[in-house]
Amino acid sequence: MVFSNSGIADEWWRFVSAAHTSESYSGSSNDLPGSANFSSCLAYLLEDKDFAITRTSAQLYMCKSKFSNGNGLIDRIFQLKPICEKFEGKLFVGPEGMISSLVPSKTLTEHISGNWYYIRAKHDRNVYWSFEGYPQARVIVKKDASIIKPTVFGIVGVDVPERTVLIDSDKIKIHLRRAGHSPLVLSYEDLSYSNDRRLIATEKGKPAEFLFSAFGDGSFTDLGYGGISWELVNTYL
Repeated sequence: MVFSNSGIADEWWRFVSAAHTSESYSGSSNDLPGSANFSSCLAYLLEDKDFAITRTSAQLYMCKSKFSNGNGLIDRIFQLKPICEKFEGKLFVGPEGMISSLVPSKTLTEHISGNWYYIRAKHDRNVYWSFEGYPQARVIVKKDASIIKPTVFGIVGVDVPERTVLIDSDKIKIHLRRAGHSPLVLSYEDLSYSNDRRLIATEKGKPAEFLFSAFGDGSFTDLGYGGISWELVNTYL
């Protein structure tokens, strides 16, 4: 499979690992009780108890089945209505050799709830989120990452299990690490001298929630860098 972008690949994995019912695929309740994940439902409908899909990395998904592609396994899966409706035009399925020749290997950041990341501008590898000041830490943007090490921030999904692969529609909170103390959670502070607000990290106030998509769509306008896209990275520069 080839996805139109890494975000679609993460949405695919969320769909695969989320709870579903057999009605989603067959139009009837069959005999599958309650709900199960995508692989369990397909194992039932394909009459293949060993069927399973696992995520090895952000780029690699493994499928175990008694069927081979020659027996129409891929066709049977992608003819299912929920998959057609959700991923039409967003992924391509083809022979393994052809896909591997079309898509070179690339290092991708795994967007995992609870992990810590540097937040970097997509347009400039030297521009990062940072902070200054205690006990109230103000989030700022640094241009000199080659001189001063940027800050790492924790990205935690709201109402999703720990270690979940995050997708654009998830709500998140952003944490700031403190040595010897529990993390601070970012919140907004309204400025008395203007209609603007700024991102701060403090033990007081209500933690702010953001859509995970805000990093990529330019929604963070409170840093003096509104309208640009940010990315999560494991290392800086």
